[in-house]
Amino acid sequence: MLCSACRSGRLMLLIVFSAMVLWMTGSGCYSYEERWGRDTSKLNKEPVRQDRKTIEAARSEAIFEEQHSPEGDDSPVSVLFINGDPITTEDILKWMRPQLLKMKEAMDAREYMQKLVEIARATIRSRAESQLLYQVALDHFTESQQEQVETFVDQRIRDIINSEHGGRETRYEQYLTDNGITPQEDRARLRREMLIIAYLQETVGKKVASPTRRELEHYYEEYCSRMASEERRHMHLIEIPIESGADTRDAEQQAREALEKLRKGAEFAGVAKEFSQGINAASGGDWGPVAREGLRARWQRPVEKLYMLAEGETSDLVFTDEAIFIVYCSGIEKSDIKSFSEVQSELLENYKDRQFEMLARELVNKLYETAVVRPANPGRFLQAVVDGAPKPG
Repeated sequence: MLCSACRSGRLMLLIVFSAMVLWMTGSGCYSYEERWGRDTSKLNKEPVRQDRKTIEAARSEAIFEEQHSPEGDDSPVSVLFINGDPITTEDILKWMRPQLLKMKEAMDAREYMQKLVEIARATIRSRAESQLLYQVALDHFTESQQEQVETFVDQRIRDIINSEHGGRETRYEQYLTDNGITPQEDRARLRREMLIIAYLQETVGKKVASPTRRELEHYYEEYCSRMASEERRHMHLIEIPIESGADTRDAEQQAREALEKLRKGAEFAGVAKEFSQGINAASGGDWGPVAREGLRARWQRPVEKLYMLAEGETSDLVFTDEAIFIVYCSGIEKSDIKSFSEVQSELLENYKDRQFEMLARELVNKLYETAVVRPANPGRFLQAVVDGAPKPG
């Protein structure tokens, strides 16, 4: 997975880079002081860390371990070093925490922990890749060019305030406070992303080539195949839960009685209201259009059965450890597949995006090959992040 800057989209990359070209070439550009009336020498580009003692202690411990090479040490560590630059568990958790708190309320403990590890691993990987790209970006641009990036950071913050916080700076600041993020930390994050975007567009972006007609037609075939697989089906569900440790015979007897009524011609909605104990029982078990992916694990098997049914068909009993289900497919929504001419320009941009991603991935992989990562087993840092995350309910 590429860093968050890489996933921002090619349009943003082009807009930002085109604007940066102006100041790189000295064309049509005000000085920073003229534009914003502030002294760049006083601008806090990278906030002073309050956990310096912890980081230095972790650095000393990493050096000691490297010298003495203890075998099989898998104890958690709170700091990951990428070419000497630290990433702490809190550097990871502060950006994950809002999502984790929502997940904790919506998921059971097992599902939450599985998702937590998945998100933590992806976030650590993304942050490490960002760190590698940021390091080479700092070497690539002059100090003067780096200072000019602050103008674009100001604009990005204003865009965030307008689009996500109703144009109110106080709401933006409160959001940061609620999530334990200082304005200086958020600014430093955006500044890193801007420099990475500019660096990738100037290096990788120049290598992106337009596809041939045949390549674009092949890409359109992939588009058609993908759209055909993105159909949605209208699901109706009878759900009879199985109490933990209880005999399943009572639940199965109810489910078979419901299924028998359906086979004799009873309407599904009426039978669902009589037998179902699921979350949509009051509406006759109507779940509306359901995608193949997206529901929690509890309902994944009924959804799999839904996609085996023809329109108007009812399933047999579907057993899981938690419940017995009867699934009815009332309709199939086909995806609207547009003609080649209608999507040609979009396909062209998507093709270039994919090529850009591949080239950026190759660059990151090369940087990893020569990077010094401590501890050598990043799983120890992952464990520390998981240990420090909000606990499931």
